[in-house]
Amino acid sequence: MSVALATTYHPRGEIGRLRRLLPELHAVYSSISLSLPPTATAEDVAAIQALNGVHVLVNDEWQHGRYNALKAGLECGADAIHYADMDRLLRWVETRPDEWRTTVEQVGQVDCLVIGRTAAAWETHPRALYEAERIINRTFSKLLGQDMDFGAGSKGFSRRAAEFLIASTTPGRALGADTEWPVLLYRAGLRVTSVLVDGLDWESADRYQEQAADADTQRRLAAAYDNVAQNWAMRVRVTQQIVDAGIDAWLRPLTGAGMYRYVELRRHSMRVKPGQNLSRAGVELARRVGNTTGPFERVITSTIPRAYETAVAMGFAVDEQLEPLGMIDKGVEEEVAWDAGFAGWGEVYRRGGAVMRYAGKHAAFVREVAAALPPGGAALIVSHGGIVEAQAVGCLPDADHAAWGGACSWCEGVRLTFDGEKFTDAKVLRVGG
Repeated sequence: MSVALATTYHPRGEIGRLRRLLPELHAVYSSISLSLPPTATAEDVAAIQALNGVHVLVNDEWQHGRYNALKAGLECGADAIHYADMDRLLRWVETRPDEWRTTVEQVGQVDCLVIGRTAAAWETHPRALYEAERIINRTFSKLLGQDMDFGAGSKGFSRRAAEFLIASTTPGRALGADTEWPVLLYRAGLRVTSVLVDGLDWESADRYQEQAADADTQRRLAAAYDNVAQNWAMRVRVTQQIVDAGIDAWLRPLTGAGMYRYVELRRHSMRVKPGQNLSRAGVELARRVGNTTGPFERVITSTIPRAYETAVAMGFAVDEQLEPLGMIDKGVEEEVAWDAGFAGWGEVYRRGGAVMRYAGKHAAFVREVAAALPPGGAALIVSHGGIVEAQAVGCLPDADHAAWGGACSWCEGVRLTFDGEKFTDAKVLRVGG
């Protein structure tokens, strides 16, 4: 699974550390998008633009930074996006690289991973931050039904979650995204969960330093921060913004793009012919693929054992088994080979005949499944080679099927996006290794 890094950054003397740690970032992320405020100096902008493999954007307004960073990360085509405040991320990578890598591996396994701070990480922060953010965390943890730390500046999103956020929000509430984003995803029925890490300890002590500050420096500067009354007042104002944004996200109607549903079409995993059951390697492959997708509100397979076993090995309970998902109608194989790939099925579909009728029938079924899902919901349909291609082509008959590539191999398929009326997009799901 590819993970893009989408980050906001107000440089305060850390560019040298960023340059030094950049190879480690490139080794983990498929792309890096860095969103700068309009107050960034020309010298800092030029220095960052000179970094290898970093997509840099300078915002017209400070409040647009997080939205534009997430949008840029999404446009890089990755399977998932890790949003992070760069100053916090640099400290994490420098001080606890193994924990950082392990956490990034979890990004995309759920729709929204809220990455928060352990008690040890919180101990390094000024009291003003802890007391203010405790209000935010208690309020929205109660609403979402689980304990979370919302303000650590680090969250992971599946691609469908990021698409939802970009379509359902506007760029005017940078700090409010701490609560707005997970609240909207929760209300849309997407899976929101959390993980706590030590590496998101207090980063402000690192400013203008050549390396991450030690614990004594953190304690000394945190105490100095708390001795300034204006800092407490500022944290109250920030807390009010974040709470207001979260409450608004909780109350406002979900419409338009917030009504997207998703249907994942997958071919079954490996078997050893002539056996009908999955092989040991097939079970292992299905488990690996299952760790990168879901959850699903509905799971449907053909009645052939290998399809059912694939869904179960992926980790999902099967709601229904349907015989037509394992059958190719009479006359279809006379027009197209089952392994002709998306291009082959699409070309023959446009001629009319048995293939068009067959693909259209399956597309109508897939549409019924999509329309019955809740907003933000997803379904999994596990069938067979040729049937997956027919379903996808029938759902999006005008797409560039040649660009989708060859026939689906084991556990491969397509994730379709449904806007409540029609299918609007398809992402081909390939299995590497």
